[in-house]
Amino acid sequence: MAEPAAARDSRLKFKQYRCLTELSIYICFNCPYCGYRYTGGYIDHEIRQLQMKIQQVQKRFGDKRYNKEVVIKQEKKIKQEISNKMDGLRKKIEDAAAAEQGRSDE
Repeated sequence: MAEPAAARDSRLKFKQYRCLTELSIYICFNCPYCGYRYTGGYIDHEIRQLQMKIQQVQKRFGDKRYNKEVVIKQEKKIKQEISNKMDGLRKKIEDAAAAEQGRSDE
């Protein structure tokens, strides 16, 4: 019995699209079962910098020279900052897209 195509390739393939500016990227994936495009997030240069910063902080978890509670607080603070910036960028991009759609309907 042959497997369905979706079962053979169940890995998600993320795609990146430039949007709003050359520095803003829209990340999404298509569901292998229903074909619907889901948004993974929006990223710009500032968010990328924070993601790199959090990687550096996370490397400190295994280092005994660093206080774990301090590292956990730093990580939590950076994650919240990333979340806030991603939400703001999403709103900005979606508002611009809605305004563009409104102009094209006229």
